[in-house]
Amino acid sequence: MVSKSYFKVQIFCFKMMGILMEDIDWNRFTSRAYAIYSFLLLSCFIYLFIITEAIDLILKWGDLDNMTFNLCYLVTHFAGLCKIAVIMHQKSKIRTFYQSLESGYFLPNHERGGNEEFRIISSAIWQSNMQTYVFYTFVTVIVANRGFYAGFDKGYFIQFTSVNGSETTNKHYKVMPYTTWIPFDTNVSPYYEIAFAYQIVSALIYGLLIGTCDSFIAGFMVHIKAQLLILKNSFGNYIYAAKVKTQVKNDFENLSFLKNCSDNGLKTNKDIKNLNPETLIYVQRYLRDCIIHHQQTIKLVEIVESEFNYLMLIQFLGSLLLLCLSLFQLSINDIRSTRFFSMICFAGLMLFQLLIFCWNGNEVLVESLEIAFAAYGSDWFLCDLATQKALVLVIQKAQRALQLSAGKFAYLTLETYMNILRASGSYYMVLRKVNE
Repeated sequence: MVSKSYFKVQIFCFKMMGILMEDIDWNRFTSRAYAIYSFLLLSCFIYLFIITEAIDLILKWGDLDNMTFNLCYLVTHFAGLCKIAVIMHQKSKIRTFYQSLESGYFLPNHERGGNEEFRIISSAIWQSNMQTYVFYTFVTVIVANRGFYAGFDKGYFIQFTSVNGSETTNKHYKVMPYTTWIPFDTNVSPYYEIAFAYQIVSALIYGLLIGTCDSFIAGFMVHIKAQLLILKNSFGNYIYAAKVKTQVKNDFENLSFLKNCSDNGLKTNKDIKNLNPETLIYVQRYLRDCIIHHQQTIKLVEIVESEFNYLMLIQFLGSLLLLCLSLFQLSINDIRSTRFFSMICFAGLMLFQLLIFCWNGNEVLVESLEIAFAAYGSDWFLCDLATQKALVLVIQKAQRALQLSAGKFAYLTLETYMNILRASGSYYMVLRKVNE
């Protein structure tokens, strides 16, 4: 059985973190209570947290080590804030989009494609959920590592000299998990513990919310690919389905005839027996359904492209900068330190984050082109001339690849992924030269 809600995991996580994607008919008290909960959670742990990061960056401008470490998380959180803003602003459109995937021609149909369609959809749901769980694992490990690092670190001393220069004092500072501006002295209990807990909770909520946004958007690509796989199966089997529907067994003799004439070839179309009128009616009906399904899938790609292409541009530029900064941080930290391990996990998350967009975008491109081959590989020669002409138009349309882009500048492909990795390495070398 296929789940009734393809994005059940992501929608539940959104709800827990203050973003209600479902259209729920709550009473007035429940609606107001959730609105207050959402406002407080997003304001305190999302908006306020990124503001304190930005203030800290300004106050410590010039310290390359601190700046690069701060920017690793600030850029990530800024890109995440853009995703949150787009999803909240386009909530009704996105809701309509994912609900459309669970209805109409997009639903698995046993008559059209057999059990294969149910397997494809189940696989897409599993892949989408696994992407979410991998994100959550990365985020939990990174935040826990930052907390472990700060909690067990002995801190550091800064030497201060009196105004007349006669006395010097060393002041001890405790290490915080993240570099944020805090309007009180964190070296005194319980202020240190309060600030520590706030940073950990904020980073965890922020990270989980960004992971949900990313897996949600990537999940759309996964399900578009699933629809393309269903289409490929449908275009390859619509004549067979029509034969099964009408229970015409003698038409299968044509296939054995074709296998025996590979040496001599087919001299005329008269050598092939056409489908009987009853079967042809079902062929035309199934082909029409395939064409409508194909057109609606193209519209899905256009919707994802129009809603998220500029968001993908921000993601790509951010990933380029973040990979460069994380490489720099790895180069200046001791390989045995907890901070080094934390940055390794962070870099791994950035690579995975970029990979799921490029990989799934590339899969959409590849599978969209496969439809033309599937349509041509069907037993089209058994059909009448009108059906064959319709199939030619389908093949021509399918030869135009369905592509998702990052702001119309680059397509989401594995080639783009490799280009970003190469570019980040080049910028890292420039940053190393500046530091030297």
